[in-house]
Amino acid sequence: MGSRGQRSYSSGRKPQPKGQHPVYGGKRPVSNAARRRRRKNRIIRAVIAWAICIFLVGLIAVGTFRLAAHMTTSKKRQFRAEGIEKLDAGDYAGAIGSFDTALEKSGKGAEEFNRDVLLYRADAEFLLKDYNAAIHTYDLLLEMRPDTPEYMYRQSSCYARLGDTDNAIKRYQEAEALVKKDKPVPGRQEALLAAGSACVDAKEYDKAMALYENALKDGMEHGEIYNQMGLCQMAAQDYQSAYDSFDKGYQVAAAAQAAALQEKDRKTGKETDKKETKDGDAGTTQSGETVNGESAPAGVAPADGSRELLKELSYNRAVACEHLQQYDKALAMFEDFVKEFGSDEDAEHEIAFLKTR
Repeated sequence: MGSRGQRSYSSGRKPQPKGQHPVYGGKRPVSNAARRRRRKNRIIRAVIAWAICIFLVGLIAVGTFRLAAHMTTSKKRQFRAEGIEKLDAGDYAGAIGSFDTALEKSGKGAEEFNRDVLLYRADAEFLLKDYNAAIHTYDLLLEMRPDTPEYMYRQSSCYARLGDTDNAIKRYQEAEALVKKDKPVPGRQEALLAAGSACVDAKEYDKAMALYENALKDGMEHGEIYNQMGLCQMAAQDYQSAYDSFDKGYQVAAAAQAAALQEKDRKTGKETDKKETKDGDAGTTQSGETVNGESAPAGVAPADGSRELLKELSYNRAVACEHLQQYDKALAMFEDFVKEFGSDEDAEHEIAFLKTR
């Protein structure tokens, strides 16, 4: 007989609450479809988690790369700026070092930046009178931009300063074959004068005259061209032609000087501002722009119209006149020379001599 208050079951099992399965511990059995859905959901969640991780890692990598690139760009531009500053200050060796570091930081991908820095480096090497190094730098530039006349003209100038007249003329003529004669090209005139001057120094007067005569035919008129031609003609004892060249050169240079002064006045005039005062009176303030004549790099001929060139042409013209035995005219020219350019030992000596003739 069972205990009081308890119900006995013949099977020995307690009845299960409603909704529970007697075999699966009170839980309903999970179907295969449900299992597959759960597994699929777990896989999807895992894939999404991995995708988010990969995305975040990618963002970090891109950010790190951009930061490194920005730092590299900042560094290379910093060294470029330092190089330019040293170049302007006359520290040419220091400038070259800064430009080299900028190129190292830049690498081979930034061609325009590298080309810009190489041009500055070539200037520094030229001014340092390391002409062989400058020639090599222009070779690198020509690899970037083949058949660029400007680089060839610069190389010609370097060869001229090394006294290598053959290569100076060769490089100059190669550049000439590529240019349109009616368009100015940087370095063209400097290369002509450097190559011609080197020929004069080497007493290769025929080479110099051929260069200058061809340049005049192409419309390249410059006082120094006539000056160098006159020196060649003096060496050949063709004093009349020399006098004519020096005289023509002086006229060309004087005209260039007058044009430069006129341009300076025009620019200065543009800086004039007119302001009205409170009481109605017109007040004028003028901020004069200082036009600084930049000195040419070492070895470069004086600018056309410069006082230095005019002085040399004036003196050489008087000497040629003296060789023509036109002593009174030569005396007057030397006296005018002293009045215009100041006392000069050589000119005073010539004046004393001519007064005895």
